[in-house]
Amino acid sequence: MAAMRASTVTEDASFVEEKHALCAKYPEINVVVDELKEALRLDYAVPEFPVDPEKLPGVYAIRLDYPPLGSAGRGRFLVTYHATDASPSMTIPYRRFTLLTIQERP
Repeated sequence: MAAMRASTVTEDASFVEEKHALCAKYPEINVVVDELKEALRLDYAVPEFPVDPEKLPGVYAIRLDYPPLGSAGRGRFLVTYHATDASPSMTIPYRRFTLLTIQERP
């Protein structure tokens, strides 16, 4: 059996801007986002939910914890991302994830 290419995770420009705006208040935000990216890349079953399957196919949302705040950081951010369908192939990534937005939740 041939090997498959690993999934990839990229950040849309809007995600980068929103993440940067959160850095002053949440200095460990990059670490938290990197952990999410690794979970997506390794195809862990993250607790995602579809945003609007009919109008926005492949767009999902997930609540992201901010562990440095302890229990107060649970579900602190809402992240949306686009995910392609799985494609077992030797020439293209298994899945492609694009982080779209990150917003602070009250």
